[in-house]
Amino acid sequence: KAVIDTYINRAIVELLDKGERTNSAIYSAKLLGNTVTILIQPGEPKVDYVKIEQFHGNWKKTHSFDDKIIQDSDAKASIYADQARFPIFKHMIQNSMQAHVTVFHLNSVPRSNALGPWLARAVIEDALESQPLELEDENNALMVLESILKPNLNLWAENTPLLKRIGPKLQQLLLSH
Repeated sequence: KAVIDTYINRAIVELLDKGERTNSAIYSAKLLGNTVTILIQPGEPKVDYVKIEQFHGNWKKTHSFDDKIIQDSDAKASIYADQARFPIFKHMIQNSMQAHVTVFHLNSVPRSNALGPWLARAVIEDALESQPLELEDENNALMVLESILKPNLNLWAENTPLLKRIGPKLQQLLLSH
């Protein structure tokens, strides 16, 4: 954790001199029953992480928002989020861009939990190596995000500050649907 935190702090300082993204992008990947959808938006360099575990019809949601005021839902979410943040900040540095990133991690295979946060990191790396959907318009970002995410975006956002974090335009669009 200390190594990742140090890397992220250095990356943030380095990214402050870089330009901010002007459009949104969505990356996605699947690995061993885990699906990751990554929304990259213009904004300060930060990574929010929301995970849903879907086993036998039951749902468990955890989160870690890149904000000192918002507490992580639990210690495990914090560990998973750290493993998610590392490849994302590496991606931002490689692409010389600041962005606000939201990771939606769905795990639907209980036995994959044995791989822990390493699996989260691997599927995020796979997603970031894929071809992104580049979206110029926030309306398009919402429609694409809603069509890709399983379960729906409202379930991901329920009882979390996610809607406030994804941006006012996207939040208004979601609330109007």
